[in-house]
Amino acid sequence: VAAAIRSQKIMTDLDVSGCNFGFSEAGELLEALSTCKGVTRVVLADNKLKGGDLARSLGTLCNNAELNFVDLSKCEISDDVACACMLSLSSGKGVAGFSLAGNYLGEAACVALKTALIKAWKADKRVSKVLYAGNNVEKLFYSNVMADDYDDAEGEGAWLPDELDISDSKATVEVLEAVAQIYENGDGACALKTLRCDNTPLGKPAGLGRLPRGAPIPPPIIATLMSGSCVREQLTAVTFHNANLKDAGATFIAQCVKDGWKVADLDLGMNEISDGGATDLAGALAVENAIWRLQLRLNRIRNDGAVAIAKALGENNCQIKILGLSSNVIGTPGLKALMQAVGGARALESMECDNPKEAVWKEDEFSAGAAQLATAIANRSVDKPSLSVNLGNIEGMGMASAAVDCGAVVTEYADKHKISTLGLQDCLDLYAGLRGTLALKDLESMLGGFGTAAGNSPSWLASADMRSRAVNVAHLQLSITKDRLTDWFESEADANVQELFLCVDKALKTPNGFAWILFKDAVSVEKSLKLYYEGHAAIYGSPFIISTIDADIESCEAGAATTHPGTIESELAGRAAEDLARKKQQRSDIDDAYAKNLEKQKSQPAAYGGSDMGMSHSNTLGGQNSVKTFDNGKPW
Repeated sequence: VAAAIRSQKIMTDLDVSGCNFGFSEAGELLEALSTCKGVTRVVLADNKLKGGDLARSLGTLCNNAELNFVDLSKCEISDDVACACMLSLSSGKGVAGFSLAGNYLGEAACVALKTALIKAWKADKRVSKVLYAGNNVEKLFYSNVMADDYDDAEGEGAWLPDELDISDSKATVEVLEAVAQIYENGDGACALKTLRCDNTPLGKPAGLGRLPRGAPIPPPIIATLMSGSCVREQLTAVTFHNANLKDAGATFIAQCVKDGWKVADLDLGMNEISDGGATDLAGALAVENAIWRLQLRLNRIRNDGAVAIAKALGENNCQIKILGLSSNVIGTPGLKALMQAVGGARALESMECDNPKEAVWKEDEFSAGAAQLATAIANRSVDKPSLSVNLGNIEGMGMASAAVDCGAVVTEYADKHKISTLGLQDCLDLYAGLRGTLALKDLESMLGGFGTAAGNSPSWLASADMRSRAVNVAHLQLSITKDRLTDWFESEADANVQELFLCVDKALKTPNGFAWILFKDAVSVEKSLKLYYEGHAAIYGSPFIISTIDADIESCEAGAATTHPGTIESELAGRAAEDLARKKQQRSDIDDAYAKNLEKQKSQPAAYGGSDMGMSHSNTLGGQNSVKTFDNGKPW
């Protein structure tokens, strides 16, 4: 790889994470990359880079390229190597961001990190993103005001990156106090806008046991960080995942938002927040705020909290674009309220409500919510942003899950028979709602070609007139035959079948459960659909789906797949003649078998109970068909 990089000199992005490289291999790659002027991103994560002089190779690269990001996370590097690497990253042309997460670095590396960030800032090459999770950050925010090289600007935080991840990094109360103090000292100069502090206790103070009844509840640990007004002005994106906030922490954060905290991206996942905290957060969304993303996955929110959030989505002040409620304990009322709220959520772009820990049991109520969601999607104006609603993996009964699995579009047949599969017409309607008019060549591509190969679709689908008197049939038993299906439509639906095209698996050459049926008139289509919507479309007790093929097709474009109507009619006539000949041959074979069986009866009367029997029962065609005949040999 290094040889190829040196010879081509055009590498811009190299990712060799998890390749089990040592420092010598990594150093060789970095030396080779230094010959490429356009390299911007290098990922060496999850390798074994401990020991060696990795910093020298990294320094050579930084001197020759302006890097956007360097990833050295989980590389087993020591504090000494990390210190040298950070010095290299802050030298040369600089780097916009880097990651040293997961290396278990100590205080020495933390001091070196601060020194490198300040050095880059003073050289007008400030680092904008630092991922330092899983390391010690106790010394990062402290300043030695007695040092000879101390700068007052150092205590104002202008050297800090825009985005900082200090998850799993022993961020104690004292560390949070130091962060808050930097914001206050800077009075607007602190550059830190996005803070990630996962797996760090930010809720109930340590050592606080059960309080006496009526005793005042002390503020959560996060109050230490949010104590200053500058923090609430400048810290606009936070991730406090698994921070033990619970309802008290959520309530405190909600109050901060009401008091003017300008947070826009708020992630409070996996914090054991229940209905109380969720309701308070919903109240914060109803007042003037800047939140466009709220992540509450993996909490304990139930129906009351979900209903409160759903109500807040319709408020004028609510600017939520992305809402995450996955893996909570939301049941039917909560899910129904959230589905109903989609129509009034003016800014919503994504809502995740999948994998709830509560099963859906109120089927009709849930289906009503799903139908309203479908209506909201259909009526969504074009000036609104695109919408994604995830309601997957919901446990429940019948239609409750089926309505969601098929995209919240509830067909009459699915409502009656609990079939979750959409018909072809449903798909065409969805396409029309999303994309508008359908090009004929796109319809051909969608249906696998018009008569191009056995098992795809018949050529007459290219004709608008013939599509108007045709249907698509799905969910058929694989053992179905053309004659049995034709008989059902002609006898049960009183339809006039002109041609039945039974689709087959291209590999196995056996029926795959789908069929196309062309009727002689449009009335037959109406008769078939009426029987289907009444719930009588079933063969051998197995229900199937009947769907029209009504699509708004553009006028034929140049190069679009077209077939002359006369050619289609000729093909139909030819296939009809072949089918008639096949049936005549079958009838002839049966008649011949009858005749042979009758001759056998006459030649062996004793074996068949005598010649004067009124009716005989015989096995013909090798014992496969049971035929009853009168004495004259004709079928009765």
